[in-house]
Amino acid sequence: MTIVHALGRPEDWWTIGTGSGFRGAVERLTAFERGHVRSVCEASLREARVASLATNAVGALAPKPDREWQRTRSGARRRATARPPRGVRRPRRHRAWSA
Repeated sequence: MTIVHALGRPEDWWTIGTGSGFRGAVERLTAFERGHVRSVCEASLREARVASLATNAVGALAPKPDREWQRTRSGARRRATARPPRGVRRPRRHRAWSA
């Protein structure tokens, strides 16, 4: 899926870059490198009179897990119940007296 972002001014691309999936790449740069990349890109956008940027988004659909069964850490399947494991007792709920 391609998303098009309108740029009001060339500096707006930095907000898009740091607020999206590109943030990780930006954060790996040193402060000097970040400033250099930002100034060079802004100059290029200004010179080319770019009015919008297109970014790609990747999405996926997954089935909802079956609530009746769940996997343990070892990968075995077990029935998901509301009961606690053997040997563990739930604390009793005390009901308030009704007047």
